[in-house]
Amino acid sequence: MDSLEARLSSVETKVELTISILDDFSYSIKSLQESLRALENKVDDRHAIAMREIQKLNQAIAALQKQLTEAIVNFDRRLIRHENTPIDQAHPRPHSAA
Repeated sequence: MDSLEARLSSVETKVELTISILDDFSYSIKSLQESLRALENKVDDRHAIAMREIQKLNQAIAALQKQLTEAIVNFDRRLIRHENTPIDQAHPRPHSAA
């Protein structure tokens, strides 16, 4: 019987060790899962911030595009007006006898 009790004791020891190891792994897995959730939340927050910044940049680009278009149209109008102005009025000569 001592042999059976010794083997039973050895099995119990191994089971306790296995349980302890599984507990450690469970704790590690739980900790990793919590870290992953925190990281996912952080990534989501940063993504939302980045999307808002991209939207602001798009709005700024659209406003700049509108300003540039208006400037080009105004320049084009002035150039056409200048081209249609007689040369002596567009470029009068100072001190001329005219």
